[in-house]
Amino acid sequence: MGIRWDAVRVCDSVLAWIQVWKTEKTEREMSAILMHPDYWLYSQLSIARFYGGITIRGETYLVDGKTNYLVRSDFVTYVSELGMPTVEKAVKRYADQDKIKKILRRLKRIVKARRKAEKGQRKEDKQETLWQ
Repeated sequence: MGIRWDAVRVCDSVLAWIQVWKTEKTEREMSAILMHPDYWLYSQLSIARFYGGITIRGETYLVDGKTNYLVRSDFVTYVSELGMPTVEKAVKRYADQDKIKKILRRLKRIVKARRKAEKGQRKEDKQETLWQ
């Protein structure tokens, strides 16, 4: 009865992380977090490019316009704020969805604080140039 994570590798990059756990009654399967374009673009899932997304087993995936990845809806904000390379590295490195979300939330806060500090520094620099 434990939790088992299986990595599904379809091409050069990790395309999907699937959580499989067994209960007494049924075996459940969680859906992928990211799907590489080589995996979905020329399959039955290709309809997603015409509609901007698709629902698979109750999970909604949206097409990332820059990279053509299918991204699960609860990870779209992380992709838009942190970028696809950062999210992809986290998905490749960690198998646990909750751990991935925790790390991405922490990164999101760090990036937000850094942008705020840079904005304050630009303001100070602007004021210094005005007084000179």
